[in-house]
Amino acid sequence: MNNLEPSLAVLLACFNEETTVGKVVSDFKRVLPQATIYVFNNASTDRTAQIPEDAGATVIFSKNPGKGNVVRHMFAEVDSDYYVIADGDSTYPAEYGLDLLKALVDQSADMAVGKRITSPELVDVAYRPMHIFGNKLVCWLIARTFGAGITDVFSGYRGFTKCFVKTIPLHSRGFEIELEMTLQALSLGYEVVEVNVPYGARPIGSASKLDTYRDGVLVYALS
Repeated sequence: MNNLEPSLAVLLACFNEETTVGKVVSDFKRVLPQATIYVFNNASTDRTAQIPEDAGATVIFSKNPGKGNVVRHMFAEVDSDYYVIADGDSTYPAEYGLDLLKALVDQSADMAVGKRITSPELVDVAYRPMHIFGNKLVCWLIARTFGAGITDVFSGYRGFTKCFVKTIPLHSRGFEIELEMTLQALSLGYEVVEVNVPYGARPIGSASKLDTYRDGVLVYALS
């Protein structure tokens, strides 16, 4: 990368993702070779820290539990012109990071959200029924409040500009962070776009950290 090229950071929040994080890091290094890959290890008890370091990522320990806490740590710690944030569970294809970045540049967006597209045969294994209902309900409320055609508020695959990352006020501690980023962006007049992204089920041996009812209550309170 020469000094005239914008810098790019890929941010991966991980808690006990030893099964998948190595592949995720390798995929992003292949697709976005100019990027610096950061893995924020949220006090994992497995080999989540060692594996991505061996794969060439910069690993940063993030002690406060909860995805929201980790995202706020990421935004405070890393300085870059553009950011791509993803999960370490290999459900989002790295190739679509290019599409998120293109949307930021071509559409002058502040946040590009990977709208999850799942084939019918994988819907039952990629999502829990209450998650689909909750997403539709919150999107309906957002449409009524902001007039915005947002269709996926809970996607963990997003692109951001430096202006967004360094100025957006965030307070969430857990998985409600995705919804808060969307609500804050819309309320403050940031440009938000969606990009279709294939979404798959977690590989065998990888378990979701989301608690449907606990985190659902927090999302409901925020909305």
